[in-house]
Amino acid sequence: MNEDLNYRLDRFKRKYYLNLIVKGSIYILAVALSAFLFFNLVEYQFHSGSFVRAFLFFGYILICVVVLYQWLFVHLIKLFSRNKQISDETAARKIGYHFPDINDKLLNLVQLRQSEAKNSLLLATIQQRSEQMRLVAFDEVISLKENLKYLKYLLIPFVMVAVLGIFSPSTIFEPAQRIIHFNTTFIPSAPFEFNIQSNKLMAFRNEDFNLELQLKGRELPESVYLVSDNRKVKMSKANDRTYHFNFEKIQQSSTFHFEAAGFHSQPYTLEVVDRPNIRNFSVSLNYPSYLNKKPELLQNIGSFQVPKGTGVQWRFHTSDVEEVSIKFENDDQAILTQSSDNQLFEFSKTLFESDEYKIKLKNNYSHNKEAIQYNIEVLADEYPKINLDQFRDTVLYQYLIFGGSISDDYGLSDLTLYYRTFEDKPGKNVSYTPESIHVDKSKNNQSFYYQWQLNDMELRQGEKLEYYLAIRDNDGINGPKTTKTALYTFQIPSHEKLSEDLKAASHKIEDKIEQSVAEAKALRKELEEIDDKLKGKKELSWQEQKQINDLVERKKKQDEAIKQLKEEFKTDLDKRERFDKELDEKLKEKLSQLHELMDELLDEETKKMYEELQKLLEDQKNLEEIKNVVEKLMNNESNFEKELERTLELFKKMKFELKLDQTIRQADQLQQKQDKASEHAQDKKKEQESLIEEQKELNKEFDDLKKELSEMQNLNQQLDRPAPVQDTNEEQEAIENKQKEATEQLQQKDNKKATKSQQGASENLKKLSAKLQSMQSMMMESSMNMNLNQLRDILDNLIKLSLTRKRS
Repeated sequence: MNEDLNYRLDRFKRKYYLNLIVKGSIYILAVALSAFLFFNLVEYQFHSGSFVRAFLFFGYILICVVVLYQWLFVHLIKLFSRNKQISDETAARKIGYHFPDINDKLLNLVQLRQSEAKNSLLLATIQQRSEQMRLVAFDEVISLKENLKYLKYLLIPFVMVAVLGIFSPSTIFEPAQRIIHFNTTFIPSAPFEFNIQSNKLMAFRNEDFNLELQLKGRELPESVYLVSDNRKVKMSKANDRTYHFNFEKIQQSSTFHFEAAGFHSQPYTLEVVDRPNIRNFSVSLNYPSYLNKKPELLQNIGSFQVPKGTGVQWRFHTSDVEEVSIKFENDDQAILTQSSDNQLFEFSKTLFESDEYKIKLKNNYSHNKEAIQYNIEVLADEYPKINLDQFRDTVLYQYLIFGGSISDDYGLSDLTLYYRTFEDKPGKNVSYTPESIHVDKSKNNQSFYYQWQLNDMELRQGEKLEYYLAIRDNDGINGPKTTKTALYTFQIPSHEKLSEDLKAASHKIEDKIEQSVAEAKALRKELEEIDDKLKGKKELSWQEQKQINDLVERKKKQDEAIKQLKEEFKTDLDKRERFDKELDEKLKEKLSQLHELMDELLDEETKKMYEELQKLLEDQKNLEEIKNVVEKLMNNESNFEKELERTLELFKKMKFELKLDQTIRQADQLQQKQDKASEHAQDKKKEQESLIEEQKELNKEFDDLKKELSEMQNLNQQLDRPAPVQDTNEEQEAIENKQKEATEQLQQKDNKKATKSQQGASENLKKLSAKLQSMQSMMMESSMNMNLNQLRDILDNLIKLSLTRKRS
């Protein structure tokens, strides 16, 4: 029962405060509207300045805050906080005021409940009185509808505001606008309007800003002034309605207003901002690794040349930049760089082709004013270059010498010699063999030298050597590129060509020996003339001195000719040893002895005597000494002449013996070929045409053999002592007849008879070779006997010379 009383008292208290909140809200709205109406009318009437409008604004806010707190917030707090509500006794008195029958009873009941001394009698009393008031609803004493009578305080200001808002809105809204924006200066309305034509009152630092003003209205002023920083400047007039003013190299934001005919515009602010700008930038060049070049850093250089495959990193140090983009001409879209730090932008790209790029800067206000554009030239790795000079050993065909220069823009990889050999035409499957040539990879431009020895290749006579050189660079992007020289061919002469060359060389050597003999005779005769002139004279005339000097010079030229003759003979000897592997050893030995004999032709003693003669002439020595030297030279030149004649005879004899040896081998080879031809004729699988062609070829070879035999006979006849030559005409005629018969029989397809004829030709070739070999043996024996006789003569001369020296 006690709890029920508490519940009913709480309900009363909540309704009590709710009633106060409703009534306070009506009061608040009434006061707010009344104050709003009053302050607006005051501002409308007096058009106050900023200070008064600020006072009105904050005064209105203060009034609203006070009434809100007093009539609303306080009651709301008490409504939801039981501790701050009225006490039960106060509530009992307010309830008892409306219910006189229970007034004292309710108050006593509340007081009894609050008493500390509680016994059974007191509790019974409380219980009894609670039962008596159980049917009384305490919250009914408060009626919310009674607050309707306070609406009259709200109705009056509301009606006034509504009427003014409908019929004269400027009376309400304009003052309210001025009070709310109390900091803004509100200029009295002029009969014309100031309209700024610029889209934005924003200028860029250090740039000019042109301000354009247009006036609108029926009545227009004669001039307009711009007022800024207490400075009044007349604006330039374009026409009756348009005016201009130029802010030059503006540095900072400024506030200004216009003045015309005593009227002022509202204040304007020209905001100064910064354009995006690049303070400095760097370009890092990371070259491809194969170039072995250190990275390079370019400062504030946007256009440059780089090798293909170079990695480039741009670093832009900027000011007032929000975004940087790079647009390459060959790319569809701009590439936005990434900011790694405040106002630092970076971008990386690997370049493979020349390009053009633009840099765009952006911030919240604008882009860069002037275009930033650069060019990049990407240098492709060029092909390497090679210049080749070569020297060919066309005498012994033992080596080739290559020299020249190689170069590349970035580096060389290797230099290789490629070659292949073939006898007539290169076969389809004949591949080139590589041989490396040393290259200094640290140098881009260099010379090279290489001597290619051909001895190990064992090239055969008539075989061709095809070759070229190839240089490769070190291109690490597209792979090494190769440049080749022209294709060269070096051919070992055929047997026929070698025979002709050796024959021509022999004729040339023989002619030079004969010329030397003739020159030696002329020198000897001239020495005799000089000796005759000097007899009986005490001094030399100018003509005689000149004659002796000319003689000395002729001797020097003769010595040079002998040296050249020795070299040519040495070359001829080396060539025979190089290509004629079947040359008889005894003939080789004779050739070497002949070369040694030529070495002895250059007598150092005679040379010194000529030098002594020239010195005597220069020093103007005693004429008798000159005569003695001339007499000695006469004897030496006579001996030299004899040695040359002996050398010439030996050389002719050697030519004959070489021709004889060559003819014997040629006859043997032809005999072997004729035997094979007879075997082929017996082979039924062989085609008849090929047999006929084979025999015709043998017939031609025998014609060549006959020419060699004839030439051998001529060489023999040129000797001072011709060798006894056996007659081979019978064998030659038999061979020619048999070969002719064999050819005709093959054409008639009578291979059996043709075989017999071929065998007959072979037998006669054997006989021919046997006769030639017999003649060669006889010559060898005769030569040995002659050498023994010469040795006996030499020994006799030495014994006589030694006895003469002992007697003296």
